[in-house]
Amino acid sequence: MLTHAENETLCRVGRDTPMGKVMRRYWHPVAASDQLPTPDSDPLRVSLLGEKLVEERRQLRPLPEIALPAYTTFTVRVRRWSTIRVVNHTYSVPARLIGERVRVHLHHDQLEVYYAGKLVERLPRLRGQRWARIDYHHVIWSLVKKPGAFARYRWREELLKFVHAISG
Repeated sequence: MLTHAENETLCRVGRDTPMGKVMRRYWHPVAASDQLPTPDSDPLRVSLLGEKLVEERRQLRPLPEIALPAYTTFTVRVRRWSTIRVVNHTYSVPARLIGERVRVHLHHDQLEVYYAGKLVERLPRLRGQRWARIDYHHVIWSLVKKPGAFARYRWREELLKFVHAISG
């Protein structure tokens, strides 16, 4: 059960209260579009979280006629380490693609890598600063063919993290 002080903290939503600051970080619907006034009429006055907000229809712009794409497309070259760079992140792809150009569809949660019009890889999208996702399945055969290549492999540490993550 909450104490009186805890209850007051959670229930007060004024501008300078802790809960008010939290709630103002999120979007709150205040009216449906058909409730908004016409362009030449007075604005709709709304009170939300203890504040008076004014909504004016003339400030709204029409939605675009065409749907926005669900992804952004990049064309990148597969580097000698069997990797591609997309938005400051490095991803490994199959070694057979080294030197080839691939098309990447960057979705909000994943990347789709296409070569010659066919989907060859689907990878989870990385977030944050300068991360790398190296899958040993992509590079192991090219490293096995070259004696000492693994010791000097640029993404060796990221590769080992991935191997340890999937093994246990």
